[in-house]
Amino acid sequence: MNNFHDQTTYRKRLATGIFLSLLASLLMTVAQADRPNVLFIAVDDLRPRLGCMGDAHAISPNIDQLADQGFLFKQAFCQAAACFPSRVSVLSGFRPESIGMTGTFESEKVPAGTIALPRQFKQHGYTTVMAGKVWHNSNDDTGGWTRIRDDHGIRGGYSPGYQLKSNQDSVQNYLKSDKLPLELPRSESCEMIDYPDDLAPDGVIAQIGIDELQKLSQDNKPFFLALGFYRPHLPYTPPKKYWDLFDPDTLPVPNFNPVQNGLQEWSSHELRRYGDIPNEGDLVPGSEVFSAEKARQLMHGYYASVAFADSQIGRVLNELKRLKLNENTIVVLWSDNGFSSGDHSWWGKYTNLRTSTQIALMISVPGKKKGVESSAFVELVDLYPTLCELTGIAKPDWLEGTSFAPLLDQPDRPWKEAVFTTAHGRVPAIRTRDYLLTIHKRNKTPGGSSYELFDLRKDPNETINVVDNPEYAPTVEKLLKQYQAGWKAAQPKGMK
Repeated sequence: MNNFHDQTTYRKRLATGIFLSLLASLLMTVAQADRPNVLFIAVDDLRPRLGCMGDAHAISPNIDQLADQGFLFKQAFCQAAACFPSRVSVLSGFRPESIGMTGTFESEKVPAGTIALPRQFKQHGYTTVMAGKVWHNSNDDTGGWTRIRDDHGIRGGYSPGYQLKSNQDSVQNYLKSDKLPLELPRSESCEMIDYPDDLAPDGVIAQIGIDELQKLSQDNKPFFLALGFYRPHLPYTPPKKYWDLFDPDTLPVPNFNPVQNGLQEWSSHELRRYGDIPNEGDLVPGSEVFSAEKARQLMHGYYASVAFADSQIGRVLNELKRLKLNENTIVVLWSDNGFSSGDHSWWGKYTNLRTSTQIALMISVPGKKKGVESSAFVELVDLYPTLCELTGIAKPDWLEGTSFAPLLDQPDRPWKEAVFTTAHGRVPAIRTRDYLLTIHKRNKTPGGSSYELFDLRKDPNETINVVDNPEYAPTVEKLLKQYQAGWKAAQPKGMK
């Protein structure tokens, strides 16, 4: 630059460039600040035993209030009734069968380039924080988080919360192998000890959530805060005061009868891995190895654990409101799968029956209708596209779910015709309003059928397999065609 004029022009251009850059940065910051936050609450093994879902025995006032302040889905289902594939499905946006029922996101089964839900938010300017059980595998996609809170070792797929040293010591035998360590002492399925909430894993997670909300409220960035609560997953170890909320003699008694003409293998292996549960024999009250008292204790423990989880979730929601963050925060609460507490003589999940696959799902969105219930079919894999749409974030093109955001404005609009689940990765199923068809890959009995069909109009509790009744042959044929057409064909008309 050889003259004053050139230098002046250069300085003006430089100043203009800096100004425009700062303005763009400011506008981006303002745009980010205007984006809604997301509080993403996962609850382990929570079937819809909640007051808001019509269970008169449940004590769940905080979850019920969330439902009353938002949108409650009364027909929501997981893709796989097991923790690991369900969570990978939710956070990757793929259906479990598309990625081989993988138990970890860091797997060759997940297509290269897949961006998990938290990372998608992080890449779009969100502060992403995780505490507790969000992924099943605690090492999955760690780069998707701005912060991972790991206080007191509360992180990973299993956190029993035992207070007794004998149970703390012997729980390692539960964790050593998927096979039953029959020769080793094992921890108990239930523990009723009087201790403070904050010593329990979920109490720690709730306090982390409160601390993080206070930090995040000071930032000028939107946040995605994911909290994963462990109860009511086994073992049932909430503080004694939550057990004391219930009279076990008044709690409902499951239908312990196995499915008539059923093909599902019933091993209840998840429960049998505890030391107070017999390794063999029927886990039905009155059998030689299983007492009515133990069945009542397990039912009691589940309800107490739900009440405890509800209390901890309430602490977080109260802090969200106290900080006035609720005015610009989407709150979504979901469970990874259901749980059978003796229903069909089965303790656990891993089936396509409603007790294993129906989940709790509700969402509160600022500016949307409140206190709305919908019976539309929705699936957990729908969460990824829904949260993207509600926050204005781009939806990846591989997503295998359908955003249910339109339902928030029109809850009665026509929606999905069917939902798709799988058990153990080898028994897929299709559920419609009237039927549930499970498809076994091999015959269970010589000359027998490889299907289970339940007529939900006559048998809503799914107790009788009617597939061998000739009257249902046309129904089976129709459902098989619908299953083969896949989830895309079952989408609401006009949706992509």
